[in-house]
Amino acid sequence: MDPATQLRALPDDLALRIAVEDFYARYVEIADDPQRLEVWPDLFTEDGQYRVLPQENWQQGWPLALVRAESRGMLKDRVSAAQGINTYTPRVMRHLVSNIRCSGGSEGEIETKACFAVFETMIDEPSRVFATGLYRDRLVEETDGVLRLREHIVVLDNDLVPNSIVYPL
Repeated sequence: MDPATQLRALPDDLALRIAVEDFYARYVEIADDPQRLEVWPDLFTEDGQYRVLPQENWQQGWPLALVRAESRGMLKDRVSAAQGINTYTPRVMRHLVSNIRCSGGSEGEIETKACFAVFETMIDEPSRVFATGLYRDRLVEETDGVLRLREHIVVLDNDLVPNSIVYPL
């Protein structure tokens, strides 16, 4: 039995979880690889939204975000900025995503929630925690059969923001 047939034979909730976990694995592979970073916006729908905000703003329902992009074009601008920073001070970024929860939402959307941690390593310094928090996302399967982010909300655990927040979280 081929893998696609095996996946279709799984219970719907398990198949959904596997698809979402695979999406996040692809997301961090691209976000952590400076040679593939220009592909990061393709993980979003054309009108995909990306927001980074402190936990208090999220809890209070305040719209103010530290980073806000409202289209794939704006995300491409963020990639250009991130590539510029790496030119001056080379670094390695490493994402960890865990405790993924997902459920079917309205209009074929998949609502997800996951914990994340991002570590940053400068060439001549020890690794440090760059950011931690929650992803609160909405994914959709587009006509090409690929899952993409319609909305990627990054809720930071604290208000202290690294200088190079330009990197994808």
